[in-house]
Amino acid sequence: MNLDNQMIDLYAVIVFLSLIASLAYMIVQTHIRKSKRVEVQRVVSVIECCGKRITRQFSKGDYVGKEVECSECGEKGKIIAIFVERIEAGKKKSL
Repeated sequence: MNLDNQMIDLYAVIVFLSLIASLAYMIVQTHIRKSKRVEVQRVVSVIECCGKRITRQFSKGDYVGKEVECSECGEKGKIIAIFVERIEAGKKKSL
């Protein structure tokens, strides 16, 4: 009977250590996920018109040198640049 009790105690210790190891693994994985930064990318077009540079969201068909309507004066402006704007998650910029 003494041998049976020792085996049960051994199994209980093994199960307990397995639970502790699983819990430690889950805590580490949760911490790693929280610390990762997610970057959002947005493509923008820069239009030059009225002596100003206006940034707007990229539209399909935009290219450097394309003439588009200015949102401020209604005249024709020219796209002078297209680039990717990176925004960290949690920080939002408006165009």
